[in-house]
Amino acid sequence: MNHWRAQQKFLTAHPGLDTSLGKSHIRDLTIGELLKRGYACYWQRDLPAARQIFRTVMKQGYGTLTDWKYMLPAWLPESWHRRLIGLRDRNT
Repeated sequence: MNHWRAQQKFLTAHPGLDTSLGKSHIRDLTIGELLKRGYACYWQRDLPAARQIFRTVMKQGYGTLTDWKYMLPAWLPESWHRRLIGLRDRNT
Protein backbone atom coordinates (compact mmCIF):
# COMPACT_ATOMS: atom_id res chain seq x y z
CA MET A 1 0.00 0.00 0.00
CA ASN A 2 2.87 2.37 0.79
CA HIS A 3 4.35 1.86 -2.68
CA TRP A 4 1.00 2.70 -4.29
CA ARG A 5 0.65 5.80 -2.10
CA ALA A 6 4.14 6.93 -3.14
CA GLN A 7 3.18 6.45 -6.78
CA GLN A 8 0.05 8.55 -6.25
CA LYS A 9 2.12 11.35 -4.67
CA PHE A 10 4.57 11.24 -7.58
CA LEU A 11 1.77 11.40 -10.14
CA THR A 12 0.19 14.35 -8.33
CA ALA A 13 3.53 16.17 -8.42
CA HIS A 14 3.98 15.37 -12.14
CA PRO A 15 0.58 15.86 -13.79
CA GLY A 16 2.03 15.83 -17.31
CA LEU A 17 2.67 12.10 -17.16
CA ASP A 18 -1.00 11.42 -17.90
CA THR A 19 -0.51 13.00 -21.30
CA SER A 20 2.83 11.45 -22.17
CA LEU A 21 2.20 7.90 -20.87
CA GLY A 22 -1.56 7.72 -21.13
CA LYS A 23 -4.05 7.22 -18.32
CA SER A 24 -4.61 3.55 -19.10
CA HIS A 25 -0.89 2.77 -18.97
CA ILE A 26 -0.49 4.67 -15.71
CA ARG A 27 -3.42 2.72 -14.17
CA ASP A 28 -1.78 -0.54 -15.22
CA LEU A 29 1.54 0.56 -13.70
CA THR A 30 -0.02 1.68 -10.43
CA ILE A 31 -3.28 0.00 -9.50
CA GLY A 32 -2.49 -2.98 -11.76
CA GLU A 33 0.74 -3.61 -9.87
CA LEU A 34 -1.13 -3.23 -6.58
CA LEU A 35 -3.57 -5.91 -7.74
CA LYS A 36 -0.63 -8.24 -8.48
CA ARG A 37 0.61 -7.69 -4.93
CA GLY A 38 -2.89 -8.41 -3.65
CA TYR A 39 -2.88 -11.74 -5.46
CA ALA A 40 0.57 -12.56 -4.06
CA CYS A 41 -0.74 -11.94 -0.54
CA TYR A 42 -3.90 -13.94 -1.30
CA TRP A 43 -2.00 -17.02 -2.55
CA GLN A 44 0.37 -16.82 0.43
CA ARG A 45 -2.78 -16.71 2.60
CA ASP A 46 -1.90 -13.32 4.06
CA LEU A 47 -5.60 -12.59 3.98
CA PRO A 48 -5.60 -9.33 5.98
CA ALA A 49 -3.14 -7.72 3.53
CA ALA A 50 -4.90 -9.17 0.46
CA ARG A 51 -8.27 -7.92 1.68
CA GLN A 52 -6.98 -4.39 2.23
CA ILE A 53 -5.36 -4.32 -1.21
CA PHE A 54 -8.39 -5.82 -2.95
CA ARG A 55 -10.68 -3.22 -1.38
CA THR A 56 -8.41 -0.43 -2.57
CA VAL A 57 -8.31 -1.86 -6.08
CA MET A 58 -12.09 -2.21 -6.19
CA LYS A 59 -12.55 1.40 -5.03
CA GLN A 60 -10.48 2.39 -8.06
CA GLY A 61 -12.81 0.38 -10.32
CA TYR A 62 -9.95 -1.71 -11.64
CA GLY A 63 -9.78 -5.36 -12.69
CA THR A 64 -11.43 -7.93 -14.89
CA LEU A 65 -14.49 -9.99 -14.01
CA THR A 66 -12.16 -12.81 -12.97
CA ASP A 67 -10.26 -10.43 -10.68
CA TRP A 68 -13.52 -9.27 -9.11
CA LYS A 69 -14.46 -12.88 -8.39
CA TYR A 70 -11.43 -13.03 -6.09
CA MET A 71 -11.77 -9.49 -4.75
CA LEU A 72 -15.47 -9.26 -3.85
CA PRO A 73 -15.27 -11.57 -0.82
CA ALA A 74 -12.90 -9.00 0.73
CA TRP A 75 -16.05 -7.08 1.74
CA LEU A 76 -17.34 -10.04 3.77
CA PRO A 77 -16.31 -10.56 7.38
CA GLU A 78 -12.85 -12.13 7.40
CA SER A 79 -14.11 -15.36 9.00
CA TRP A 80 -16.60 -15.85 6.14
CA HIS A 81 -13.89 -15.09 3.60
CA ARG A 82 -11.59 -17.71 5.14
CA ARG A 83 -14.42 -20.23 5.12
CA LEU A 84 -15.10 -19.62 1.41
CA ILE A 85 -11.43 -20.14 0.64
CA GLY A 86 -11.43 -23.33 2.71
CA LEU A 87 -14.47 -24.64 0.83
CA ARG A 88 -12.88 -23.84 -2.51
CA ASP A 89 -9.60 -25.47 -1.50
CA ARG A 90 -11.38 -28.66 -0.49
CA ASN A 91 -13.23 -28.80 -3.82
CA THR A 92 -10.10 -28.44 -5.96
